[in-house]
Amino acid sequence: MSESPSVRLVQQSDYQFAIYYNEERDPVYGDEPPPLGRSQGATPSQFLLAGVANCLSDSLLFALRKFKQNPEPIETKARCEIGRNEQNRLRILAIYVDIHIGVPGSTLENLDRVLAQF
Repeated sequence: MSESPSVRLVQQSDYQFAIYYNEERDPVYGDEPPPLGRSQGATPSQFLLAGVANCLSDSLLFALRKFKQNPEPIETKARCEIGRNEQNRLRILAIYVDIHIGVPGSTLENLDRVLAQF
């Protein structure tokens, strides 16, 4: 059984954190924009968007490859809506993801079945 995914964050200064996703590699850095941080890394919202977009892209690629389809290159764009919730706390309210495959959909076999599984 494989190990559950994990990360380790180490505060560098104020809102900047070193993020270790693999202890054998250099960390990536996260930081808030001013006035809280200094924008010396991706924001936590950007990391969340990257995770969602990467997961969805992997899922689509896996579904396409199950049917022996080659959609490369895939390009995914994600954005979010940030606003206040009912308790007036700043939160991510919605995430929007657009996945673009590198070939016309009409050239892929079983695309309806792939998308249904995706």
